[in-house]
Amino acid sequence: MTRGVKVRDDGDGSVYEEVKGSGRWRAALVIDGKTVRRRAKTEKEAKRKFKELERLRDARLNMGEGKQTIEAWITHWLTVLLPGKQAKPKTIQGHTYICAHYITPYLGTHQLVKLTAQHIDEWQAILRAKGLSEGTVANARRRLSAALEAARKRKLVPENVVKLTDAPTSAARPQTVLDEPQIVKLLDSLADHRLYAFYALAIATGMRQAELFGLRWPAVNLEAGVIIVREQLQRIKGQDGKRQIHREKSTKGGKDRTIPISSEVVALLRAHRVRQMQERLILGDRYHGGDLVFTSEDGTPLEGGAVLRQFKRALVRAELPEVTFHSLRHSAGSIMLAHGAQLEAVSDILGHSSSAITSGIYAHSFDDERRDAANVASSALFRRAK
Repeated sequence: MTRGVKVRDDGDGSVYEEVKGSGRWRAALVIDGKTVRRRAKTEKEAKRKFKELERLRDARLNMGEGKQTIEAWITHWLTVLLPGKQAKPKTIQGHTYICAHYITPYLGTHQLVKLTAQHIDEWQAILRAKGLSEGTVANARRRLSAALEAARKRKLVPENVVKLTDAPTSAARPQTVLDEPQIVKLLDSLADHRLYAFYALAIATGMRQAELFGLRWPAVNLEAGVIIVREQLQRIKGQDGKRQIHREKSTKGGKDRTIPISSEVVALLRAHRVRQMQERLILGDRYHGGDLVFTSEDGTPLEGGAVLRQFKRALVRAELPEVTFHSLRHSAGSIMLAHGAQLEAVSDILGHSSSAITSGIYAHSFDDERRDAANVASSALFRRAK
């Protein structure tokens, strides 16, 4: 390192005072043919900043791109990198909301390369001061960390500064899950509902709501007593701001999941299909349905908000605690295990396993463990709910 000389070639560097006695110090280093300078108030501070520049050089950072703002980088991450990794539109939409509300308004103007751990600490403190829960702070922190990790891998920053700070700590909120007697009461309250089979299938198999929305009759084999879970149906905001129906594979790998269903569930689905055919005949040309198993009365896909309102009304009628629709998935798994089903079999039914099951499964019997896991829960629930 030289003092007070001009820097021209890669690796050349200098720490100098602009005018002797002025207290205006500079650290300069040539990186990729560009002279990068940092200001300082003392020689000691200038030397420290020079070492920082050397670390940036050693990390072979793209200094020009690193100077973009956090907001610009996050926009690139959301609109280019995540779609390139084939992230689900619903996932990107969730990331976009969190970034727009909890990250860019506070950190967006900072240069990517100049973001520090202190900035992260102060940002988290601001979010807490606004009354946000530790869970929300942690959620925003994970999104920012993911974006910065992508920048680090592309050598735009030397490190992910989020990882240098302390993560929010909070006790996990206990999740309310309906037990077996409560599930029976819920089924009783839904007994006359046109979508009784929809709720029954959710409780019997633990299928996700979006999987139920996207279930098609060709994927239901009532004779064999199996369902093939292939896709999810979700509503996401389009570029025009309007909600659009989006279909996607149910799993990241695009593999089907085959679920056995009990004779009780088969009977419910048969009755549901008859009801659906009657609705189609009554409405005629006004019926807009295709081959979806569960639809609104005019055949259009179900909407999450409407289902949630139905679900909450059923909980009130049954005098049950307020729970989420997703909690039915946890209830299903708990009830299966309580009736002696093997953990591996339950994980397979719930889709926690990555094992591939081919369409040829229709020609064979399920192994006893998975068949028992589906049967014990359904038999106990639907016989008691009659």
